[in-house]
Amino acid sequence: MIAGLVMGLAAKRDINIRWRGTFGSKNFNGWDMVHFEIVE
Repeated sequence: MIAGLVMGLAAKRDINIRWRGTFGSKNFNGWDMVHFEIVE
């Protein structure tokens, strides 16, 4: 829920970010859910 809020606020401000929960890694086990990064 919080990731959706952060992603929505960034989109409204034209800030391109991605969230660790959507990186698609096969090794993702939920350990990095707080990670956001700016995509240039």
